[in-house]
Amino acid sequence: MSEGFDRIVVSFFAGVAGTVASAFITVGIVGYGFERPEFTPFAALFIGIGILTAWLTYRAKYSNSYDDLCKQYPNGVMDWAIEKKLLKNHTDNLSSISYKYKVEAVKSEAGIVIKEQRIRDQYQSIQSNTSHAVFDLYTRRYKQNKYAIVKHKYEIEQEEKKHQKAIREKLINARYDELKRKYPIGLPAFVKQYPNLSKEELTEREADIKVYDAYASVASTYSKWEKEQGEFCERCRKLGEDMFPNFGRYGYDVEYERINSQGDLSTYKYKVLQFFPSSICLDVEEKNLAILPTLLENTKRLPQFKSHEWTFADDTYKKILNFISKLGQAKDILVYYSSDSSGWTVEEQWKQLSPIITDEHDWVEYDCLSDDMIGVEPDPEKDFLEKFKGKYIVVLEVMSENHKLKALCKRIRETYTANAPCICYISLLKCYDQAEAEKRIKTETDKALQKLKELKEKQRAQNSLVESVSSWETLVGGLHYSYLFYYYPTTCEFEATEEEWSNRWIVWDFKNTPGKTTVSDHQEALNKAIPMLTNKLTTTFGTENLKYLTLVCIPASSQVKTQARYEEFSNRICRELGMINAYPHISVVSAKEEKHLGGTGLDTSKLHFDEDFFKGKYVLLFDDVITRGDSMRTFKRKMESLGATVVGGLSLGKTKHERPVVVTETPRIFSRPPFPPQQTYDNGDDLPF
Repeated sequence: MSEGFDRIVVSFFAGVAGTVASAFITVGIVGYGFERPEFTPFAALFIGIGILTAWLTYRAKYSNSYDDLCKQYPNGVMDWAIEKKLLKNHTDNLSSISYKYKVEAVKSEAGIVIKEQRIRDQYQSIQSNTSHAVFDLYTRRYKQNKYAIVKHKYEIEQEEKKHQKAIREKLINARYDELKRKYPIGLPAFVKQYPNLSKEELTEREADIKVYDAYASVASTYSKWEKEQGEFCERCRKLGEDMFPNFGRYGYDVEYERINSQGDLSTYKYKVLQFFPSSICLDVEEKNLAILPTLLENTKRLPQFKSHEWTFADDTYKKILNFISKLGQAKDILVYYSSDSSGWTVEEQWKQLSPIITDEHDWVEYDCLSDDMIGVEPDPEKDFLEKFKGKYIVVLEVMSENHKLKALCKRIRETYTANAPCICYISLLKCYDQAEAEKRIKTETDKALQKLKELKEKQRAQNSLVESVSSWETLVGGLHYSYLFYYYPTTCEFEATEEEWSNRWIVWDFKNTPGKTTVSDHQEALNKAIPMLTNKLTTTFGTENLKYLTLVCIPASSQVKTQARYEEFSNRICRELGMINAYPHISVVSAKEEKHLGGTGLDTSKLHFDEDFFKGKYVLLFDDVITRGDSMRTFKRKMESLGATVVGGLSLGKTKHERPVVVTETPRIFSRPPFPPQQTYDNGDDLPF
């Protein structure tokens, strides 16, 4: 019998039972007589109650079944209800759906059971494949709702991946840190060799890293020494500049082979610095050394040096001794000297080196340069060599050749591998090899050619300077001169125009007479005058030629006035145009008397000149105003007596008392007062009003 039929039967009997029960209750209340017509409504009521009871029984049976379904298969019901769009999400109440859908749910029990089982299986799978930390996080977040956890499976999986990644990175970092502690040199060397490997991949290569550590430890020792040797060379260079600045010095890259951090034999270089008071060259013909006269002369005198007829001054040996002593304490220094220096006998060398190598010093001395010593085991009687733990080795040699120098340095490095001292080389005579000599010859030749080229360019430019002023006006005596504008003194018998007043103020403020011109007015005058003069000079001489032109400002009556007038002006215009500034090389040692007080004008005997400075210079004279040109003529004669060539003279203004042409401009009142404050300018070397 089907479940639906069972519910109908149960409901029928429940309805009958309800009818009978209601009838008995009515009889108990009203008694018999039920058959009378007025009790007919009661009979209908009884039947209605029975039917209602049957209906309620039938309905309650489905509701109870739905509740049982929700208890047994909550996840299946939830999935079914959300699929039917009866609920929005897992937080909604399952009982909130209508009776109609509850009946449908009960009727769909088989499908709900399948959904429930699937959700439980997925839940179990998530639980088994997820760490406790992540699973516990989501069970608490969704209040242990299996349906919700299953529906957020992707989110949980991603979180689990992050969690596992964090755990893995923590383990990798811990492992990597362990490798860093175990292989402090090998790991960085391995990483440098394989920069694209990840940390995880590196942690799986411990065996390889261990091998690298063994090689890298050795390589690191050599690298550290190479750095120390370079620093020692720099220290020697600075010390040598102070103690024997006239010595020559050469830096060499000495090649040697050593194991690198990967265990391969590779070629490396280290620096060695050589000092020498003199030099020779045996590999180049004398005629080709003509451009290096000192080197040629020393080479010719070599026999005299070997016979001790030519020796260095005692001061040279003292400088070398002081240099060695400055490097460090005696226990830190080992001094080598040679017994086989390019055919020199021991006696010949000893005569040259004896002022340095004597028993008066605590330095260890040992013959180590003989060819037959290279590659030979140390003499047991001289085992102090192996015991030397100092920091520095100074090699002394009478005459050094490059190939022997480098061979010795390699030998020293091999002998003292353990303490790896730094090396410095001092030779009384440096013997240039062919390559070095030819390089020097080329350098000197290039310098000579460049100097000749510059000299020709200078001569061309200087000739051009003289030719450039040929169109200027000429003073008596042949001095070409020019000016920017006419200067009309206030004594002129006509009313000055605004432009003429402006030019007056430029001249007055340019002169910067102490007590008569303000700082701002002088600056304004410079800002007006310098651009005009710059344009005049570049137009006349050309930009490239101005660097050969020397600006000479004719001094005022005193040094104070000269400085106030010309110091800033000459600095600014020479800096802007690249001209040579003569201002610092002329000074007023004795002030002259002003003309209006009876003075006689410019007197060069009251000036001091840096005579060496002016020799060979091409000079442009400058004055604020030119009237008759006496000052310029006087200065021209003085400059020529010092060996300079005076190109011409230039001024801001030229004094004029009459206008050369008729002026049609209507005079206007100038914005500034017609006369300087306090008093008018005096005559003398200032202005003729």
